[in-house]
Amino acid sequence: MAMYTLMRLPRSFARRSVSLRFGWCVASILLVPIWGGCARMETVPDAKPSDLQVTVDQLKIAVRDAQRTAADLRAELDGQRQQLAEVELERARLQGMLRETERRLTEARQIIELQREELASARTERERMAHALRSLPAKPRQASTGALPQAHSTHPESIPRTITIQAGDTLWDLSRRHNVSMETLRVLNGLRDSRLLTGRKLRLPDPPSSESTTVPAVAQ
Repeated sequence: MAMYTLMRLPRSFARRSVSLRFGWCVASILLVPIWGGCARMETVPDAKPSDLQVTVDQLKIAVRDAQRTAADLRAELDGQRQQLAEVELERARLQGMLRETERRLTEARQIIELQREELASARTERERMAHALRSLPAKPRQASTGALPQAHSTHPESIPRTITIQAGDTLWDLSRRHNVSMETLRVLNGLRDSRLLTGRKLRLPDPPSSESTTVPAVAQ
């Protein structure tokens, strides 16, 4: 009976029921994303103070590490600068030693050249003295009473010459000043080297004298 009653409902009611069901379906479909979005927004956890503290501590550690690294780099840079300064000082010292060595080598070369000249001059003077000794006449024998008296020199006996060494004098200067070779000065004064003592007296060789003039006696 009920079935029959339903079957006899007007068609407009049936259409209204279908429309309501369709509307509810559309509404449910539209509301599902909104509810899902709200659910997702609610599931995002809030930042906790402990997490923020951990982040701050990590930043502090990173800053300390960076400061430590910068300090190490500055220390290394200072060390390299110190080493560079030491290298510069050592180079300057070596350059000074090199200049001093070159100066001494130059002086040594000059001394060697002077010694060669002195040696050649000494040899020449020795040969001249030897030739002068060979050319001296033999001493005449004592003649009889009526013979001529012994010849005498018109020049007085030569007095040995000496000089006193002054401050700053060198053997080279004295040899050039008095026209005497250094070898002669060494031999006359018993010098082993060219070092001189201020205030000491040096003997100079006698100057070459002219031949003695003899005065003959009148025969009786």
